[in-house]
Amino acid sequence: MDLDLVLNINLDLSTAIKLYSFYIESLSYQSRYILIGNSDYKYLMFNTLNPNPLNLRDYCLRLDKYLSLSPSCFIYAICILDRCLENKLFIVKTVNELKITLTILLLSAKMLEDDVYINKYWARLGGIYTASMNKYEKYILEGIDYRIHFTMLEYRNKFYKLRIMYLKKLGCYYR
Repeated sequence: MDLDLVLNINLDLSTAIKLYSFYIESLSYQSRYILIGNSDYKYLMFNTLNPNPLNLRDYCLRLDKYLSLSPSCFIYAICILDRCLENKLFIVKTVNELKITLTILLLSAKMLEDDVYINKYWARLGGIYTASMNKYEKYILEGIDYRIHFTMLEYRNKFYKLRIMYLKKLGCYYR
């Protein structure tokens, strides 16, 4: 279901990816000085040892190229991400943003799209093992107590808040 059409929001894929990337990168920037001990395994779960070969925006474009995601998936993914952050499931950093993105976009697509590829395909696109993809999905679902549904009002509010944050960053928003 394309929520942006239902809610009469003019949202194209390019804008959705810009908003998504902006939000993730701002979270990553805010958490850059947070130190995580080795005993906090849950915060290290999504981390990768190798530096990211792609920036987040290119990664999202690559996922969309092979998965044909709707723009609303990216906004819905942010709703899921915020619920994860409320429950302190992880801290978004540059070392984990791609795996978190892959997982929450998978969950978002499963909620919104009619035809969704299997986890094995998603894992292959993300460069991880299928078992890891399943583990990440299970971890997030259990961490948010399977509360993955959002009302149209929650979705719309999230979209407008993101848009205002992005416009303020660009210096284009005045009250």
